[in-house]
Amino acid sequence: MPPASVADGDVIQCVIETRLNNQRLLNVLHYKCVGTPTETEYFAAMEGMNLWLTAEASMVAGLLDLISEDATVWSVYSQRVYPVRGPLVELSVVDPGVVESPAAPQNVTMSVTKKVDAAGRGYNGRIQLVGLPLTGITDGLWNAGQIALVETWGPWLLERADPGGDFDRYYPVTFNRATGGTHNVRDLEVQEEVRTMHRRTVGLGI
Repeated sequence: MPPASVADGDVIQCVIETRLNNQRLLNVLHYKCVGTPTETEYFAAMEGMNLWLTAEASMVAGLLDLISEDATVWSVYSQRVYPVRGPLVELSVVDPGVVESPAAPQNVTMSVTKKVDAAGRGYNGRIQLVGLPLTGITDGLWNAGQIALVETWGPWLLERADPGGDFDRYYPVTFNRATGGTHNVRDLEVQEEVRTMHRRTVGLGI
């Protein structure tokens, strides 16, 4: 059985699920627990991560300000994925975006590169933002206004997670599923190119 607590070195995977045109669109984030002084009960930690993601001032709250009213942030869920996979803990959200503009199609995304503390582009991660408004596209590119809005929201991707209670540090990282290796996320770059995804579920991230 998986350990009942979260400990130093554990990697937590958090997923933000957005729905657009009845399609599930996922953004996956990873956090590494570093230096936890005492054992933290597993379900309390996962519930704390979900609440941190969805607080009044939070990553999800900021995301809702970016996306079209056609799109809905449906839920968030967290689970440990390394070194031992733990149960998934889900929190329902079901909040629509606030931008009064039709959404770009569900396979049209804005790519945000997560730059890490290692040399080489291959270590970087990325997320694909979905449900952004069509008003954010000009001449086939994300326009300066849309990029500025995402750059204002972007620091949430660099924030240390704060699940509350007697928890320690949870740092944003990229995660290599094959090796279990991680790299700390240090900076972001919002891409001007409009990406067209060729997968049924987009924005899986690494």
